[in-house]
Amino acid sequence: MSKHRTVERYARAETLVVYWRLGQLRGRNYLTRIETPLTGELVDLLEGLASWMSAAEVAATRPSLGSARAVRGLLELLAERRLVRRESEAALDPSLGEWTAWHPEAAFFHFATKNGRYRKNPFTYDAVLAEKAGTHPAPAPTKIVDGRSVPLPRRAALGALGRALAARRTWRRFGRAPIALGALATSLRWTFGVEARAHSPGQGDVVFKTSPSGGARHPIEAYVVALNVRGLAAGSVHHYEAGTHRLTRLPARVRRADMPELLGHQPYFAGAAALVVMAPVFARTMWRYPSSRAYRAVLIEAGHLCQTFCLVTTALNLAPFSTFAFPESAWERVLGLDGIRETPVYIAGVGTRPADDKRAGALEPRWQRLVKRSSHA
Repeated sequence: MSKHRTVERYARAETLVVYWRLGQLRGRNYLTRIETPLTGELVDLLEGLASWMSAAEVAATRPSLGSARAVRGLLELLAERRLVRRESEAALDPSLGEWTAWHPEAAFFHFATKNGRYRKNPFTYDAVLAEKAGTHPAPAPTKIVDGRSVPLPRRAALGALGRALAARRTWRRFGRAPIALGALATSLRWTFGVEARAHSPGQGDVVFKTSPSGGARHPIEAYVVALNVRGLAAGSVHHYEAGTHRLTRLPARVRRADMPELLGHQPYFAGAAALVVMAPVFARTMWRYPSSRAYRAVLIEAGHLCQTFCLVTTALNLAPFSTFAFPESAWERVLGLDGIRETPVYIAGVGTRPADDKRAGALEPRWQRLVKRSSHA
């Protein structure tokens, strides 16, 4: 009895985008981030592969491509470049999943900009910028427009809040002492904790926090890496349960030696006592806002939360920082996230202040002697 051989069929990747780059037409699967030069004939072929087709079927409809054997070779090449999918491997292919609502604009931006490349020595970039400034100066940090201006009264004092706002800096040096679990708990509760609940008729339950969120969707979850926290195992990884104010430990463990790679080779954050990784559950926002524009809200909300975290930790006399220079895929493995429904977008961290803490102690040494306080306090 002869064995039946299944004929392979092909269809274009659902995450394929075609665009011009430097005068050349190119195709890119933004999930795999593989980019390939294209011709008009290849674009026409890809356009026709809206559903599964065998090489023989393609050859019959496009005789200019040659025999079925030649077409099969071409389709296999395109499959290797992830521009088309093989039916036999469809179940293994990366999928948009719930991102369909934000495809292609937001989905393309989100996936195509993951896992940036970071210099192993970030300080070497200063020389690059200095050379660039010689021929292309940086834009002015503030703006003045023509017209009649009105001098404003000096700002009012805000007590503890004003002191925290004025003192907030990105710290790059930390003390060796651990932070107290209570201080970490206070920072998490004020930043990510649920302040109130409500029921929206016909829509379901919503929560309210100290930072705003479009449609009260609050998509961002917080994951805590305890590196030097009194009462938590060094290197332990936890999920913060916003509704119950608890930490649930996850299987992973992060070592100090892992920190440079996990934080974009930024050596100055190595002494931090804890990290908070912010990872949105995108479906929460997508459900209410099925438009790619809503992706902006998710990123903006990460900024709201990070600033709140930095202000709270500053008020606690701790040393906070924030960064978006990190490899998302590496953190997905640490946190057990699929990278589709939930993925990191921002990281905040905190440590104790160093023993030689000065007014400008938060700044890198190269900045400390250059800082001048604003005269418009």
